[in-house]
Amino acid sequence: QINSVIAQLEEIAQQVESAIGEQGAATNEIAGSVQQTATGTKEVSGSIANVAAEIAAMGAMATRLQEVSSGLRGATNQLRDRVRGTVQDLRQGDQETRRAS
Repeated sequence: QINSVIAQLEEIAQQVESAIGEQGAATNEIAGSVQQTATGTKEVSGSIANVAAEIAAMGAMATRLQEVSSGLRGATNQLRDRVRGTVQDLRQGDQETRRAS
């Protein structure tokens, strides 16, 4: 009977050892998955940071473009006014020349 109990204990010990080995393998697999997830998360975070930086740069460029456009609009208005004034002066001069002749 003692030999039978010892044999059963050895069998249980082997089963426990096997289960521990399987659990160790599963733990290693989970750790690998966690590492891959962390790496993927880091890459996504880096991509998000890059996108945010690009958006900020585009916003700055849009602001600058708006400033340039506004300046160009002002210059265009000034040019239009000068051309109108010149045309008006020319018409007046033409009318005065016609009157004088």
